Amino acid sequence: MTNYHHEKAAAKIWNWQQNQFKVDGPNARQMRLKGTLHSSIAFCASAFFWYFAHTTLATVVFCIGTLVLCSAWFSPTGLFTVIDRGGQKLGLLVSNSIKWLLLPLLYFLFFIPFGKLARRGKKDTMKRFYDENLSTYWISRDEDLQQGNREKQF
Repeated sequence: MTNYHHEKAAAKIWNWQQNQFKVDGPNARQMRLKGTLHSSIAFCASAFFWYFAHTTLATVVFCIGTLVLCSAWFSPTGLFTVIDRGGQKLGLLVSNSIKWLLLPLLYFLFFIPFGKLARRGKKDTMKRFYDENLSTYWISRDEDLQQGNREKQF
């Protein structure tokens, strides 16, 4: 076999000259589906707010859901992509604010006081601390040393 055949076989297996790691963005169909899902969640939230008599909030959420749905169907790779990236950045901002503002507040207002309350009535039932008055920590077990206890261990 010549070297040419090896190159031909290798080209069938892996064409290294072709850019295989090209990353395409999401296509229009995927963006339409994503926009439809997001807008349906917004419509459900709007119905929830409308049911509990928050009509202003329900109207705002319904208008946002309508904007998302229209942009997803009529401009999936244009306007909807911009709205989606803005929503992702807003989600990142909200998660960072929760991480840095709310969680330390929760720690200092909840875990520290209850931790102190739990340690306040601390009792050592296992007697793990050193007692200077004892000569030994050995516990006498005379009843365990009888011959009958070890005849059938299993």
